[in-house]
Amino acid sequence: MRLRRRKNLLPRLQSVSGLIWDGRTPGDRRELFVEVGCGMGGFITRLAEKRPDCLFLAAERDANVAVRAMELTRALGLTNLFFHLGGADTLELEEGSVSGIYLNFSDPWPRRGHAHRRLTHPEYLVRYAAMLTPGGRLEMKTDNPGLFAYSRKVLTEGGWKIAALDLNLSEGNGNIATEYETRFRERGIPVLYLSARLPGF
Repeated sequence: MRLRRRKNLLPRLQSVSGLIWDGRTPGDRRELFVEVGCGMGGFITRLAEKRPDCLFLAAERDANVAVRAMELTRALGLTNLFFHLGGADTLELEEGSVSGIYLNFSDPWPRRGHAHRRLTHPEYLVRYAAMLTPGGRLEMKTDNPGLFAYSRKVLTEGGWKIAALDLNLSEGNGNIATEYETRFRERGIPVLYLSARLPGF
């Protein structure tokens, strides 16, 4: 967890500590979906509202940002959304327990030497594959063509099936827009989208 100690951060985190993920309750059979890098929570809170029958987990490294998403979750009265204060590299979930993983406007880390930090690097894909149920999906949105091309390449090379592809994702049709997505669309920047399924499915 990254803590840049902004005013009142620790008391604010303590006030929403009940939303920190500590594992699935025994007997809870709801489908679990994970967003890695949830930002201020605009996407994941709307998704949790839309799917009250499912369970959601949002991971975010920056505690200053995560606390805002947690406060929003509390204000909306959501009981099916929890948070992990960290990234995908610190997320420990039961094998085969996740139905879907969302990567929305992740840092592209454009320098070649930083490729290992990209959330679609092969090392991360191995972690996702272990978490996902058979046939589980990985969905990503980005405005960065370089990251998009890289992700398509490593997913394909890793045996993942590209199930859906959109080079200019539109609003509507069930799409839940993130804060970044709305801004990019207003500026005429295409939103790139793909959905991939586990190898063998």
